[in-house]
Amino acid sequence: MKTSLRYKIVLWMVWVQLALLPIIYIMLAVTNNGLIWRWNLLNWLMVGGYILGLLALPLSRGLEKPKLLKWWLRIDFWLSAIPAILVLPLLFYVGRHNIDAEDGDYVLYHTRGLMMAAPHYALGKKEGLFIRPMAKSVRINDYDNGKMDCFKVDTLRGCFYGLNSGGAQVSWVLPLDSIKYHQYAEDITELIDSIYQAQPLFRDYYHGTFVFPDNFAEINYRADA
Repeated sequence: MKTSLRYKIVLWMVWVQLALLPIIYIMLAVTNNGLIWRWNLLNWLMVGGYILGLLALPLSRGLEKPKLLKWWLRIDFWLSAIPAILVLPLLFYVGRHNIDAEDGDYVLYHTRGLMMAAPHYALGKKEGLFIRPMAKSVRINDYDNGKMDCFKVDTLRGCFYGLNSGGAQVSWVLPLDSIKYHQYAEDITELIDSIYQAQPLFRDYYHGTFVFPDNFAEINYRADA
């Protein structure tokens, strides 16, 4: 008997979902090493796997199928449906990273988590399919999602800085390379002063983080209306 196109599609969906299992396992192992998949590849593949499991059974209705395939489609549907209800909303909210600004191979991105009161923002570097998070000392926690007026990574002077005018005015100057940062102390000090002065007067919300190059003293300030 000639195999229908719908039957072929159902088989294709089953095999693709099975092929995704080892791929997703390997991708999860990579994230345990601190790397982040660009374009949220891991999230999208997991979403795709759940969707295939949910659609294959309804699409196979009315088709003549081997008993093994019948049972597989039923089991797969429920194994996809139950986690999908619990996990899919989290995949769209938790664990995703969003790029807020780029400068060459460097990106400023934020991720969200269930226990985070606000998004966690950090500096990363693009490496092929990955984003490698930078050192913890360059992370920004008080960044407010909004218009990015300035984002720059200066590898010559070993620093990165930015100015954002979202719901709150946020500014920062932080080191990437301590030796270069100290070597260009005069330039860095002038940069800190210029970015600090760029904050508009009488702003209700503003905060910032600066590391001074002479002694690496860090100042954090915040003002709320």
